[in-house]
Amino acid sequence: MGDLISKKSKGSGALEVGYVLQGRYEIREELGSGGFAVVYSAFDSTIERQVAIKVLNLKLLKRGEEETEQIRRRFLREAKLAARINHPSIVEIYDYGLLDDQNRPYIIMEFLEGDDLEKILEEEGAMDPRRLIPLYCDALHALDAAHQAGIIHKDLKPANLFFAERGGRRERLKVVDFGIAHIDAPGEDRITTTGTMTGTPQYMPPEYLEEQEVSPRIDIYQMGLILVEALCGVAVVEDSTPYQVAIAHMRREFRVPEAILESPLGEIFEKSTASDPDERYARAEEFARCLESVDDEAWVELGRALGSLEAPAKEKNDADAEAKKERGRREPTLVDKPDVKASPSPKAKNARKTESVYEKNATFREAKGARVTAPVPAERGRPSQRKRRTEALSGTGQRKGAATTSAPTDWTSRLVIAVVAVALTLGAGVIGLAFFQLSSDDDVEPPSAVAQEQPSAIDE
Repeated sequence: MGDLISKKSKGSGALEVGYVLQGRYEIREELGSGGFAVVYSAFDSTIERQVAIKVLNLKLLKRGEEETEQIRRRFLREAKLAARINHPSIVEIYDYGLLDDQNRPYIIMEFLEGDDLEKILEEEGAMDPRRLIPLYCDALHALDAAHQAGIIHKDLKPANLFFAERGGRRERLKVVDFGIAHIDAPGEDRITTTGTMTGTPQYMPPEYLEEQEVSPRIDIYQMGLILVEALCGVAVVEDSTPYQVAIAHMRREFRVPEAILESPLGEIFEKSTASDPDERYARAEEFARCLESVDDEAWVELGRALGSLEAPAKEKNDADAEAKKERGRREPTLVDKPDVKASPSPKAKNARKTESVYEKNATFREAKGARVTAPVPAERGRPSQRKRRTEALSGTGQRKGAATTSAPTDWTSRLVIAVVAVALTLGAGVIGLAFFQLSSDDDVEPPSAVAQEQPSAIDE
């Protein structure tokens, strides 16, 4: 068993990891701390489940004896009253008691897995109304149950609305941290005196800023501001100093998009955040029923107007990266890049050069009567064909005793052959005409007459 107070942080009164409370709750780690309390993760060895333990901040017990006792009793009262609220949208209380060191009160409660609304807005931005509104109505019903039990939260903000099982099928919005909650039960003492303000200025209603007046309508005012913030992704009131924030609340200088004001949500927002608390919803349940009465299509249109129905930046980037990767797996073709012309390979260039040389040599050799073999195209250049093409260029490709020549495939060669043929035909015609004229001449004796004048060898 570890020491009750951590040796490294005696000033804050942090519990040592390994300390076992009540003989069953073993401290595992510190989850977070604030001005009012410190929260730890612990394991309940009896039921074998994980729990959260909230311990009052030791600094609050270093005030006057009377005030310290009041804070201690107030903390335990909150635990007792919160334990009576049986609603799934409020964190469940299991047990409470006092530590041995300075009678510091603690509360053992339900351990939640998920994220608060503040973190979700930082990561995702504006929320889809179709996802948010049903969960938000459950939280309003839970607040109504707390109000009926005499508990007013008084410090509602995105950090105190927790999305348990975030994004899952059993996702639920829970109200947490009643640390400075106001107890409005008969005969109960208050932890704060008149003139003392506790809470977050960005969400304080005008009546609390002016007179510290506390009623369930404070929670309704704060939930109205948070609802618009969740749908837009930015706070309705945001200024640099608490004074400017207070002025913004008093003058209703709210940053609300026209798309919300012109939608069915506009009237609901105006009523929930009215400057006069008497003009707000009397109960959180009434606020929830008004949200539930809005048609689903109206939420869809509002989400589109606000841009929350678009895919998140991280998913778009993932989709673009996947598409780019898919394009990289395809072989590049001229279809992919229509403006790019494929440049010929060196082999094709050499083939065209060879054919050009062949054409010139063929023209010359046909004029000389040499037989020429047509070349094989470059793209069919097998070894045997390349050899025949080389023989054709060197003039040694003719087989001995060949009676015919291969028909030239080039139009220039054909033209030369035609010219030669015409020339030969014309030459033959001229020779025949000349012979015909000689044979018809009267001064020339025919061969038969000359033969008759010669004496025959037999006669002699």
